[in-house]
Amino acid sequence: DPDSTRKGIFTTGIVSKWHDHQIALFMTGGNHAGENFNELLKRRATGLSPPIQMCDGASRNKSEDFEAIMANCLAHARRQFVEIINSFPDECAYMIEGIGKVYHHDAIAREDKLSADERLAYHQQQSAPIIAELEEWCRKQINEKIVEPNSGLGKAINYMLNRWEKLTRFLQIPGAPLDNNIC
Repeated sequence: DPDSTRKGIFTTGIVSKWHDHQIALFMTGGNHAGENFNELLKRRATGLSPPIQMCDGASRNKSEDFEAIMANCLAHARRQFVEIINSFPDECAYMIEGIGKVYHHDAIAREDKLSADERLAYHQQQSAPIIAELEEWCRKQINEKIVEPNSGLGKAINYMLNRWEKLTRFLQIPGAPLDNNIC
């Protein structure tokens, strides 16, 4: 049995909405998130649009058999900078504060009970300029060799740049979350 050679226990959290209800499923065992997600999607009604899958950037989170709109967790990206703030205080503060502004806008959207489409338009107006500025800053640090790519700061920046499109799905798709903190 190939599964008997696996090491580790993994927990997969899946949050879904049905009408006005949120449903949380947690699976703990030897399967990775992508395998668990794959099994769940086998039971999903056909003909539905692909679900948004919010996860960290690990490749084993992807379903092998089903299409999903992949989104990556902005909180995971933020954490990269929080963990090295003592070594790069100004640079990390810049990134953390910028990401904080995006979270502030998301809190306003929740407080105002914006629909998914209204929230998308609000983020496109309010958060997109912040995200564009952060991306420009990150690219400048790497492209102009201001930051050593193998340093802690370089790794944090590259983590974000390598996942930029998936980290910013909330600017592209109605209802896409910023993170998977709910799990």
